[in-house]
Amino acid sequence: MLVIYIWLSFENLAVVLCIIAAAVIFAAVLLLKIPYKKFRKYAEENGIDFEDVEKDFSNAEVYSRMSTLIGIGDRYTTFNSGKHHYIIPNSTVIGIEPVYEVIDNYNNGIYSGSTRRCYVIICTSNGWKFTGACEEFAEELIIQAYQKRQMYLHSDFKLINQENYPAYFSL
Repeated sequence: MLVIYIWLSFENLAVVLCIIAAAVIFAAVLLLKIPYKKFRKYAEENGIDFEDVEKDFSNAEVYSRMSTLIGIGDRYTTFNSGKHHYIIPNSTVIGIEPVYEVIDNYNNGIYSGSTRRCYVIICTSNGWKFTGACEEFAEELIIQAYQKRQMYLHSDFKLINQENYPAYFSL
């Protein structure tokens, strides 16, 4: 009787774990498949080989904040900002710049402090500018990721407005 009880307990446990695993996999597929399809569609519309993008993304440095994702590979930068999905060939990137926004907060008319938001602007040779939110100090990591890949970037690549960079930047 004890063996049957233990067998039933483990069988139920296995069923519950299988249901939980299936739910997690289903949720992951739903959440991850939508941007994947949008990136694939963008690549097809712009004549980019998506298999090359996938291979490049596997070695990319990825930074995300809320709805922004920036994946910096050797040949491509994948950029997702909410509803917009872009694949930027790194050979077109001519500049990058951090931007800071300081917002004063007031509570019932009384100043209660300020909030600092960080962004990175990626400029391309065809005139496009991509602005993505990032965490504090991540802008330096993003810029360093581009500096490491400078041989893959446009020949006119430069850091824009270096005089406005914070003192902690080590360029």
